[in-house]
Amino acid sequence: MDERPEIAKVVARNLRTRRTDRGMTLVELAERSGVSRRMLTLIEKGEGNPSLGTLERVGRALGVPFAALVGADRPGEVHVTAPEAMVTPWRSEHGHGRIAVTGPHAVELWDWRLDPGDRYDADPDPTGAQEMILVVSGRLTLELAADRYVLPAGHAVRFPSDRGYAYVNEGERPVRFSRNTVPPPVPAAGS
Repeated sequence: MDERPEIAKVVARNLRTRRTDRGMTLVELAERSGVSRRMLTLIEKGEGNPSLGTLERVGRALGVPFAALVGADRPGEVHVTAPEAMVTPWRSEHGHGRIAVTGPHAVELWDWRLDPGDRYDADPDPTGAQEMILVVSGRLTLELAADRYVLPAGHAVRFPSDRGYAYVNEGERPVRFSRNTVPPPVPAAGS
């Protein structure tokens, strides 16, 4: 089942609500986020197809964590999420990148599956952001600028994600990994 149309509706509603609650115009949000007014309009209508990086920039400009923007934040002391309830912002034919759980300070734990030949190219995150990955099965190639790291099952990596990076499956079997995003503190709206 493709969740993209449902996620687009959730993002549209959350973006419009958070923007108007802050008394911010589309022009102001465009200036703060670096995302065009046209793209913001499409997103608010549920018609845009923004990258994960675009949504991250919009969320930061609003002072809202990415998970809250896509509807994956779930308050409470203990929260169990079944696989079918995870929000899936990235999908290939058989692969996925889905938010398993969120934590305080916009920390997110993702479940990823890349099929052979799958590639996910990420936009740079804000300065100070980091990612931590644990490869569960298969062999993940992590590209950071001109550097390449091949990580077999059981290997882990931590890296600053404030530059372009990519996850690649160059193997013949699927690769599964957990990804923990640790963004810098989300600035308060209006600062």
